[in-house]
Amino acid sequence: EMLATLADHPGEVKAIAIRADEKEVATACSQSEGGRWRGEIRLWTPDGMLRRKFPVEGECKGLALSADGSRLAAILG
Repeated sequence: EMLATLADHPGEVKAIAIRADEKEVATACSQSEGGRWRGEIRLWTPDGMLRRKFPVEGECKGLALSADGSRLAAILG
């Protein structure tokens, strides 16, 4: 059963993380612009409402959310 579509990422989605209690989803997208990677990490509600965006420099290769959602870790390359 599909719950939501997480759309309009500015680039290819490279990583997804779901909080342990399933109350938050994080996605990371990246794209190369003139030889430099730029991207964005986005936090979503489970029903697909965008809550927050974080710009990042570099290609995002992984994400993790702590069980309580208080911490977000990203692997950038």
